[in-house]
Amino acid sequence: MKKSILLISSGWVHPTWRARRELGRLVGEDVAFDLQEVSSMDDLLSVNLSQFTGLILYFHSQVISTTALDTFESFVSGGGGVLAIHSATASFKKIDRYFDILGGKFVGHGPVQRLEITPCSQDNEIFQDKDPFIVKDELYVHELCSDICVHFCSELDGRKVPVVWTHQYEKGRVCYACPGHRCPALRVLPYRNILLQGLHWACGIPTNAPRDKELE
Repeated sequence: MKKSILLISSGWVHPTWRARRELGRLVGEDVAFDLQEVSSMDDLLSVNLSQFTGLILYFHSQVISTTALDTFESFVSGGGGVLAIHSATASFKKIDRYFDILGGKFVGHGPVQRLEITPCSQDNEIFQDKDPFIVKDELYVHELCSDICVHFCSELDGRKVPVVWTHQYEKGRVCYACPGHRCPALRVLPYRNILLQGLHWACGIPTNAPRDKELE
């Protein structure tokens, strides 16, 4: 049976409309998922969250109601899965409880640039891809929770910077993936696989490598 996923996404520039459309197509074409979409975290108050196994956060927003945050936290702590992408960690900057759930808080980034993404975990059963790959995107720097598991890194000024991590929040599972400022990052095959495998893990689905192909 397919898992119902709620994609919470908005924006024309950050993230771009094309990137949002690309992500929706990627997840929507996965046979494991039935995808629905809303535009705001406050829309969590008007849907029946009990029908959803996982949430995808792909937005850049500064305002969330306390009731919506309570609802989000209850969903995750009760066993819900979350895939958070790019500027999800740059949203709601003054709300520490939100970042405790995601596992990290944005503190800065550099320009869009060529990034080499490399595996940096010895225990990487969630993700099938083991080889480095290249994306052109922003590299976010975060304040990180101590209990996250970092799976992929890039490099900034000679030091490793986490770009993909997983986090257990009470009964819930959270996966964060940094690239996503521009649509081309979401068209890179290894990164597409990471997004799907991270979502599979968050939703409790065995993480078999998805069948996909590089887009033209």
